[in-house]
Amino acid sequence: ATCAAPTACPSDQTCNSAGVCEAKPIVDAGVDAAQGCMKDADCTNVGAPVCNNTAQNPVGVCVQCTPSNDSACNGGTPVCGADFACHGCTTHAECGDDSACVMTGPMAGSCTDPSTTFHVNATGSVTADCTTAATACNTITRVLQVLPAAGASVLASGAINEPGEVVIDSVSFALYGSGAATTSFKRAMRTGFGVFSLLGTAQVDFYDLAITDSARCLSIRNTATTLTRTTFVCGDISVESPSGGDLTLSHATISGANSEAIAKVGGKVLIADSTIANNGLGIRVTGGSLGVARSTFTGNRFGAITITGNGSFDIQNSLIVRNGSASGTVPAMTLATTGPNNKLLFNTIAENVMTTSMFSPRTSAAVVCTVSAGNLTEGYNLLYRNVRDGVALLSEQQQGTCIGATSYANVDALNPLQFVNPTTAPYDYHLTAGSPTTVLNVAGANCAGMVDFDGQMRPSGGACDLGADELHP
Repeated sequence: ATCAAPTACPSDQTCNSAGVCEAKPIVDAGVDAAQGCMKDADCTNVGAPVCNNTAQNPVGVCVQCTPSNDSACNGGTPVCGADFACHGCTTHAECGDDSACVMTGPMAGSCTDPSTTFHVNATGSVTADCTTAATACNTITRVLQVLPAAGASVLASGAINEPGEVVIDSVSFALYGSGAATTSFKRAMRTGFGVFSLLGTAQVDFYDLAITDSARCLSIRNTATTLTRTTFVCGDISVESPSGGDLTLSHATISGANSEAIAKVGGKVLIADSTIANNGLGIRVTGGSLGVARSTFTGNRFGAITITGNGSFDIQNSLIVRNGSASGTVPAMTLATTGPNNKLLFNTIAENVMTTSMFSPRTSAAVVCTVSAGNLTEGYNLLYRNVRDGVALLSEQQQGTCIGATSYANVDALNPLQFVNPTTAPYDYHLTAGSPTTVLNVAGANCAGMVDFDGQMRPSGGACDLGADELHP
């Protein structure tokens, strides 16, 4: 039927821009059936206060927002989407030139306040005030001269070359990049402890950027720091924390450190959904606590994880694979804490390599553990072909207390566990439908509520699978 106004159509239809009656769509699960309109004043539903007069359907219907009227979009949903509904931001561009998009945490999807957002990029000025994209500074060194003590955000872009070490003393802010491929920091002169050094009560959260250096990237002293989707490539130690403080990595990558990717004394380290690859030692924690979830440690020549002292560890749903070297004398994991509540659960520990010596009488390339049984919860780990002195022996897949009867080990070179590809790069230690019954559906409900290495719920079948991967057919 043709129409000149919504009222000319049946009650379940609306008049579109072509003057034809069509069915009323539902604009949002949270509002009532679509209300026909000619102007915003016709829209009486608080959940859909704007009349859609664009050329896109649903035309002539009350919606939550349009490109020309997004006044209803704010807080955690500042962006008007193609469906004429308000959504959280996913890119900085959606927040305009002078704000950043918060992509993680309780404020995820919101845009930073432009009045407290400062700007730095590779083409910025050493004398600019840093308060808008048009007046961006060229270094964080300059930003710190105008930054308030707390509550600010800094939006960075481009390859930024700091003159030397950036010392951040008792200042707290969030530093946002646009991705490790497009936002990076390095220093022209190797002064101080690293590209960034955090002192006093400083708390800096790094997002979506890269830090590179021939020596050290980040030094943390008694401060709290988060690294999200951040990439480190540094020649000596990527992250050092010699005196307490808390460090959190999420979707981060650390590679290329000849000494240690992370060297931590005291405090806490939490690593989730991250990759620690091709360093000297992956992580060393002394007298602090370590949590690892859904992360990969691989290619670290002096082992993946060493934790000693009076701290504790909680390592779950992670891949510890292909660490060590034929001439190295360090196992993939050295677990020697005296603190309580240690956990080693549902990990895949495979094809790590070491050599013994008179100074290193260890008998396992995979796990050497001295934690007392009363301080440990372990189980459901999967061990495969860890090699000491050129030989993979079943009796040498672990040494000590951390691997018990509920875990499973195999040393057969013919891949009887049916991993996707354990033999050639890129290596893949996911289970397959051909994996044996000694691995699949054998761990009861002990993984209930967990997510596996890929972020998939466990269990997927009648019972939990061993190792870091839960098979999802």
